[in-house]
Amino acid sequence: MFKDSIDAFTSVLNERGGDPSRPGAVSEISVQMGYLRNGVRHCNVQITCNDGACYGVDAFGDEAEVLCVVAKNYSVVVKVPCVVKQAEPVSVVGQTAVKHL
Repeated sequence: MFKDSIDAFTSVLNERGGDPSRPGAVSEISVQMGYLRNGVRHCNVQITCNDGACYGVDAFGDEAEVLCVVAKNYSVVVKVPCVVKQAEPVSVVGQTAVKHL
């Protein structure tokens, strides 16, 4: 289990990051920021790998802001495209999670 969304995000990157030419490496990061209908900030980060694997990490509240910054910074450092989108308000009740899509 992960202690928070940052831990989940970095765990995927440690497993999949590195040389972009190797199979399974991270090929794109997509960041979607928005608010839940109850006003809580929400961030969803999708990590796409060059072998077709896709991972999603969600964060809520203050942690959402941090996850967004960490994801953007990682994409700059390793020169991986980062797509940033604004999300429509949703009624999701949940907690930090990583999922293999």
